[in-house]
Amino acid sequence: MYLANMFEQCSRIVSVELLQKLQEQKCVKKTNICKHFDKMHAIWEQLSSLGQAPSDESFVAIILGLLPASYDPHISALTALAKVLKVMLTSDMLMSTIVDKYDWQDWLQK
Repeated sequence: MYLANMFEQCSRIVSVELLQKLQEQKCVKKTNICKHFDKMHAIWEQLSSLGQAPSDESFVAIILGLLPASYDPHISALTALAKVLKVMLTSDMLMSTIVDKYDWQDWLQK
C-alpha cells in the first residue's frame, strides 16, 4: 500500500511537470513546425501513458496559444471554416493544416 501511494504521488508529479512542459513549447517564427509538433505530440503521448493527457479540445487550445503570430490569419480562417461547417476543430486537423501551410511556405522559398 505504501509503495502504491508513493508511485501514485510520483506519477502525479511527473504528469504535472509534463503538462507544464507541454504548455511551455512556444513555437518561434523560424522553427521547423513539424519538429515542434512532433515534440508536442511526444509529450502528449507521455501524458497519455500516465492517464493524464489533456482532452483534444484542450490540446487544440494549447497548440493555438503556442503558435507564432504569423499563423494568426491561417488560424482565423481555419476556425471560421470549422464554425461555418459546424465541425469540431481537432488537434489532428489543426496540426495537419499548419504543417501544410509550413510546407507550402518552405516550397515557395526554394
